[in-house]
Parts: sequence; structure tokens; C-alpha cells
Amino acid sequence: MGCLLPLRCIAKSKGRSFFEIGLNQRDISLIYQLKDFFEGIGTISLDKKTNVLKYSTACLKDLSSIVIPHFKKYPLLTPLASLAFELRAKDVRLRA
Repeated sequence: MGCLLPLRCIAKSKGRSFFEIGLNQRDISLIYQLKDFFEGIGTISLDKKTNVLKYSTACLKDLSSIVIPHFKKYPLLTPLASLAFELRAKDVRLRA
């Protein structure tokens, strides 16, 4: 999927940017801890077909003020993921 299996740091689909993490339903407490870590922004939903809980946000304000600063402070490890993140972050900053 993305940067950290199975994390999409800042992805773009149909012209909108979003942040998404998908975890197995058995990791429900972890996904709620992630939401708390990111100041309660975003939503958690269950994909019943794959049994995956998804934590996501597409709010440009939240992406630019909470999510992007976190990944600026703690950069992604692979060059390709870092480059993709920087491009998406730039896009979010231009649209926010």
C-alpha cells in the first residue's frame, strides 16, 4: 500500500489528498490510540470484506496542521516514500 505497511501517508485519489492507516480488526485498541495521538481528528471505519479497520482523514486543515508536521519531524525511511510524501505535502499546502 504505502510507506509503512499498511500505511498511506498522504495519498491522492480522485483529486483529493488523505491520510489512511489500515489494521486488522484485532488491533482495534491500537487504531483508537492512533486517533488519540493525532488529536482526535479523522474517522475510523470497518471494511467488512477484508476485516480491516481504517483510520483516515481528508480534511486539508488537519492534514496541514497535524499529520504533515508529524511526518516532517519523523521522516519516512525510504527515499521513494519520502519523495512521495513531500510531493503530497506540497499539494496539500497549496490547496489548504
